[in-house]
Amino acid sequence: QLPQERRDDSSMSCQGDGDDGIHSDVSLPSSSACFGRQNQLAWSMSQLTPVPYFVFKNLSPWSLVNKIVETLKTNQGRNNLPCLGADGIERKHLEPTKFSFWMANNAPFTEAERLSLLKMNSTLERLVFINKAVQKLTAEPDFICCSLCRSRFTSVTNVFTVGGAEGSTSTYVNDHGYIHQITTLRSVNTRRIAFEGRPCTHNSYFPGYSWQITRCRRCASLLGWKFEKVGKRNTSRINLDATDRPDTFFGFMSSNVVRHGG
Repeated sequence: QLPQERRDDSSMSCQGDGDDGIHSDVSLPSSSACFGRQNQLAWSMSQLTPVPYFVFKNLSPWSLVNKIVETLKTNQGRNNLPCLGADGIERKHLEPTKFSFWMANNAPFTEAERLSLLKMNSTLERLVFINKAVQKLTAEPDFICCSLCRSRFTSVTNVFTVGGAEGSTSTYVNDHGYIHQITTLRSVNTRRIAFEGRPCTHNSYFPGYSWQITRCRRCASLLGWKFEKVGKRNTSRINLDATDRPDTFFGFMSSNVVRHGG
């Protein structure tokens, strides 16, 4: 039989790390405003199981969402991670399961990492994976490189989501039925790539843009395409469309490039 819940807030305590390695009693705040529903749930679970309070508190899905969100807010879109500005993500997507899939789609994971995330049946497992990846990406500068010769084309900070696209890495099908998973990049080192053919607007993956084939200048492997806006361009100093619909950008096939540490 479970013990009855004590109503006296002053007598409540939770387990924390003591200096001697033994869990010591810490007073539990009675105010829901400063403790929060999820912390209260973590406290309740710690009373019903042998698992200490701080484990539930730090490894609950909501706690991991908060950690990731705070990192993304302070990161401000650097290191190829999505920017959580006013319009970056809707509040309803912060629910742990929805958020884990939103991050799987919008953060520039490799194809193998994205498949691993989608195969995970546990929201907690996905969030732990995503949190580790976010911490690594914000700590180490990575580069987008050729998968064959490792020639560096750009920093991962240039990965972005084109306005209207589902994410920074999306899947497209051309008129011949070939499927391409493309990562979009604001800019690359054009001295390390070669252009093939003339710009063309036929069946462009991004309406309003022409495309031109790009290859690695060192090993000649196919990389993807350069996309350039066609028609009249907005030259005003304040252009709200410029951030997510730039005049030019690049789309490299995820299977032909790799992310490599600096």
